[in-house]
Amino acid sequence: MTPHRRALTWLMLLFALIPSARAADGGLIASRIMALLNDPALRGIQISAEVKSLTRDKVFFERGSNVALIPASSVKLLSAYLALKRLGPDHVFTTKVLRDADVAGSTLKGNLYLRGAGDPSLVSERMYILAESVARTGLRKIEGDLVVDASAYSDGHFHANRLKTDSDRPFNAPTSAVSFNYNTTAVYMSPGPKPGSPVRVTVEPDTGYVRVVNHARTGKAGSKNTLQASREGLGEGKGDEVIINGSLAAGENEKLRYFNVTDPETYAGMALRFYLKKEGVTFGPRSRVRLSTAPPDTPVVAEVDSLPVREIVTLMNKYSNNFIAEALVKAVGGLQSGYPTSLDQGMKALVSEAQQLGLQGGGFTLTSPSGLNRENHMSAAHFMTLLTAAWKDLGVMPELVASLPIAGKDGTLERRAAEDLGQAEGRARAKTGTLDGVSALAGLIQAGDGEVLAYALLLNTEGAPDLRPWQNRFLRLVAQ
Repeated sequence: MTPHRRALTWLMLLFALIPSARAADGGLIASRIMALLNDPALRGIQISAEVKSLTRDKVFFERGSNVALIPASSVKLLSAYLALKRLGPDHVFTTKVLRDADVAGSTLKGNLYLRGAGDPSLVSERMYILAESVARTGLRKIEGDLVVDASAYSDGHFHANRLKTDSDRPFNAPTSAVSFNYNTTAVYMSPGPKPGSPVRVTVEPDTGYVRVVNHARTGKAGSKNTLQASREGLGEGKGDEVIINGSLAAGENEKLRYFNVTDPETYAGMALRFYLKKEGVTFGPRSRVRLSTAPPDTPVVAEVDSLPVREIVTLMNKYSNNFIAEALVKAVGGLQSGYPTSLDQGMKALVSEAQQLGLQGGGFTLTSPSGLNRENHMSAAHFMTLLTAAWKDLGVMPELVASLPIAGKDGTLERRAAEDLGQAEGRARAKTGTLDGVSALAGLIQAGDGEVLAYALLLNTEGAPDLRPWQNRFLRLVAQ
């Protein structure tokens, strides 16, 4: 055990002996948190922290609360507030299928269009529902193409303010007005029937968008797992290629990798075609999936609504989904400034909302709705202002609180151990934020005496140390 860990252990034992009743002025909670944040192990780390009673509208603790630091994904609290406030909890996005020609019998003599409105929740189930709706009209053959209309967005897949990375991981998924399965794909890999045989690879759903290049082999039982998988884009309209190398030992459990896609429009179009074929709808021999805009007044064949915004916000916050954050903020931009919309339009709306809340000044800087950058800056005091406003607004508060991960139970806080969280387990809700050198928490907690507290803890430093243990101790102390 390191000296720092030993000191923290004795510190926690000491706090366990202190009576749990909160002093009327919050002195007890303040002294506990100050002792934690003054530990020499945190020397050199920038800290912005505040704890406030929402029950009594009283600040219990603050340290550097006005110091604006990088919040990472905890900024999604503000994006969620904006979506719930401006779109409304019940707002839905409607994805439509249209046709540009007449139907003769059961044959469409032209093109079928898939037109999106920015739905970030269009997943396999809803795409299948859309295909079923098309098939129920009696359509059985399309002689033309399946055309994807993503014209509701005027900008590209990646905003200039997103962290510069070419990562193929899901956190870096592109945005589009027509998206499918969060613009990610799942690849399952399992051992073959015997050593030396190819590793079994399954793409789900296997729409034909992903081409697998499998060089991996099954190793002897107990051998080292050297399996590697990567994704390469093949160009617009051509899909992606997943390359698999290395070995996977016989008897090993199935492995799962998620990848983002490089061409979301083609991905969505091929998914609709895949499910239409399952419903008995065929395409001509020269039909292809391509990108264009539907002509004006094109007749609607079928449509499907998204999940309501309150559920989409929950998906965003529970799993810190960057793709959803950008889609929701773009939608608010479209609502206020008209379509086609862009992330720049959405950011204007988000900054305006922040100003109305009183978040301007004090180093507040906002250029990304997801937090996937290092240009955003917020302080603990800014988060307190946001959480206080949300708490007083019944049109926002229930859905916003419900969307936050629960400590030790789900989302990005699911794997926090009960013994580390203490009484905070199941009672603390927080939006997390993590980048190299950035660790943030902001949310609500019900303390041991029933009082509802808002809190924010932002830690910034050089390098990439794991600061989550400090978050856990912070929550544990606030909950007592």
